[in-house]
Amino acid sequence: MKNPKRTFLIGFVVWLLFFGWWLRGFLYINWRFGLFSWDSWTFLFHEIAAGWRVSNRGDWIFLLSFILSFPLYFILWYWACSIRWESLLKKSLNPIQKIGKKSPLSTNRSPQKQYTIKAKPHKAPPITAQRPIAMPSFGPTMRTKPLQETPNVAFTNQPSSKSPDVSLENMPNISPQVSEQKPTWDSFGPDFREMAELPLSDIQLPQNQSVDENIEEILQRTNWTHLPDVVFEGQKVDMAVCQGKLILFTFDDESGDWLADEEAFNDEDPLWFSETDHRTSPVFKLVMSSKNLNKKLSDAGITFKIQPLLVERKGNLINAEDMLKTWNDMNVIVCRTASGGPVQLKTFSEVFNQPEESIQANDLEKIKQTLL
Repeated sequence: MKNPKRTFLIGFVVWLLFFGWWLRGFLYINWRFGLFSWDSWTFLFHEIAAGWRVSNRGDWIFLLSFILSFPLYFILWYWACSIRWESLLKKSLNPIQKIGKKSPLSTNRSPQKQYTIKAKPHKAPPITAQRPIAMPSFGPTMRTKPLQETPNVAFTNQPSSKSPDVSLENMPNISPQVSEQKPTWDSFGPDFREMAELPLSDIQLPQNQSVDENIEEILQRTNWTHLPDVVFEGQKVDMAVCQGKLILFTFDDESGDWLADEEAFNDEDPLWFSETDHRTSPVFKLVMSSKNLNKKLSDAGITFKIQPLLVERKGNLINAEDMLKTWNDMNVIVCRTASGGPVQLKTFSEVFNQPEESIQANDLEKIKQTLL
């Protein structure tokens, strides 16, 4: 190590670019894992202690990212140390220095030979002014006066005692005067000026448009019988029944932005993530409850087509558009109401847009006896 100071300085810069920028962004974009977040590392150690098994391709990529990060960092460090950064910097600055040395106002220029142009004397022939011809008169009142006779004037070009010296140095310095005016806010118009002067505290980001829906009225209009707050397997769910169909739905009242994920991690329940927290996927809970409900009704001799439905009422699912196909494959409907989002999700009234056949009284009584 010839220059330890240079080597460690380059290693520190490479560390900032590799770990502080690239690897940190790579882990957060793909797995929402904060490389410098204590909560992320605590969650990872908890999963490892609980017996985390690498079972899919995403887990392998996540694990190899840590294993290969240090060898790749040292390779980049060695490669950066082998480059002569000082020489590259001098070569990049050399053209700029040459341009500065070739300034036309430089005082250290070599003397140049001055060329003097002398006017040769010559004689011009004498010019004699002749008497002009008088204009004819067109009446007694229109009579022009004859021009006065001009004396003979002879012009001669005599050489001066001193010939003028015409040289480059004696030429006047003529350069256009360009007035530089800096742009002001007034030059952009009043609308732009008002927008630029608007304080940041008054700027509001676009939010999901709130949907004002009456759930009871929508269900009654489409002939669904609503069974609210049914306690099933220790949790409260809502049910809407018609002839041969049963909708099992819950309202998601967790506010904030959520990243939905329906893939199980290490044989555990799939999780939804926010900036500060995570929770078990409510879609996964609905699917499991609908399977258990179907088994319970079948054991009681009741055959109904069960449809799980999640109603997002307060939160915003930032990747809902990408998850629509996954939810469709899981046979789950995710919709929105009130301030839930995003707008790519159907509203509750758009899901219940067709009237159904009302359930018969004896079938409704069987369901109530089985569940309530």
